[in-house]
Amino acid sequence: MREEDYIATINSLKKVLELKFDKAYGGTLILTREKVEEYLNYLLELKKKAEELYNEGKTVREIVKILFPNVPQFVYLMEAFSGMEWSRENFIRSLLGLKQEKPS
Repeated sequence: MREEDYIATINSLKKVLELKFDKAYGGTLILTREKVEEYLNYLLELKKKAEELYNEGKTVREIVKILFPNVPQFVYLMEAFSGMEWSRENFIRSLLGLKQEKPS
């Protein structure tokens, strides 16, 4: 969503992983430490790839097409139905630390 801050999420996950735990409550599910680590690594890798592409001069829309080439139909429907509130573009903008665009 537009207001999400994935840089803050990454920093929060790093802090959580400094603690000793086997399981963590993730809002709607219980996660093992390994799953939390996997999610952090996924976000860090995606952020790195997005930054590389952005630094090459790619637009957010181009980055989305490169990083998410084969998305299921329901993703397009979710983006359209939400007025692009829940979108891959917002996700990438957040990972890049870019200001989120207001809907037109």
